[in-house]
Amino acid sequence: MKLITPRYLLVRTQTVESEWLFRESEEAYEVTLRFDQILEEWRGLRGLTSELRKFLNRYPWHFDAMNHYASCKLNEGKTLDAFALAQTAVSLARSAFPSDFKEGNHQIPGGFVENRPFLRCLYQLMIAQACINEFLAAITTGFQMLDYDFEDRMGARLELPRYLLKQGFYQKAVELFEDERFEDTFHSANYLYPLALLGAGKEDEAGVAIGDCLSKPRIAKYLLNPHLPEPEPEKPFFGIVSGSDLEGFYYAHQYRSMWEAVPEALAMLRAQAREAEAQNWPAYFRSE
Repeated sequence: MKLITPRYLLVRTQTVESEWLFRESEEAYEVTLRFDQILEEWRGLRGLTSELRKFLNRYPWHFDAMNHYASCKLNEGKTLDAFALAQTAVSLARSAFPSDFKEGNHQIPGGFVENRPFLRCLYQLMIAQACINEFLAAITTGFQMLDYDFEDRMGARLELPRYLLKQGFYQKAVELFEDERFEDTFHSANYLYPLALLGAGKEDEAGVAIGDCLSKPRIAKYLLNPHLPEPEPEKPFFGIVSGSDLEGFYYAHQYRSMWEAVPEALAMLRAQAREAEAQNWPAYFRSE
């Protein structure tokens, strides 16, 4: 009788007892090579969604492919489909968890490339949950990622503040921003820190945080001037450049509703941004 080998296993690493690692069977490894080839050949092309659908018809157990398919659906605006697929991808991956894996005590670090497909699945699920306004579920998924990967290589910490603020969990958001693991790693998401502090009743600290935000003044420029048109992207376009007008517009668009819900915060931002405005909103700014 031929033994059935599990396609995926979560096993302990040989270095740290609390850290675990995804392992693929030979069959899964060969199928992953085909999947990687599809991504390489079709990345950025319209046919990727249909290619992934064909692939999953043959290999419905491949959770990384399922996750990429969910991402395609999300890009198409099919949020419910994306949510269902992302949830399926996570469930498929979790079938590899052994009974002695302990939630809250054990980690699945993203420093191991073998673990990143699973962490990407969780990240995609968090985003899909938020897209269908399931913010409590998105918060749970996001913090689960931080428990699995202490260094948060997927960047869940950059999305979590929005969900926490939407639910009114101001102190929890403050604690996340002040977590020593993530010091100086929130980048543009720091613009949500003053809102969390104000919500938690820490007005003086919020004023200091606004001053820190203005190191990237172009986000403030577009927050305070919502009538400004969207800037033209640079050509050739290789992505949003830090400190650019496009970055300022992008994040102001993401955060505007939360800032406008706190008039006190906008007034504080306007008062502190006068010097940067007088300098015609430089890419970076440090107040004297």
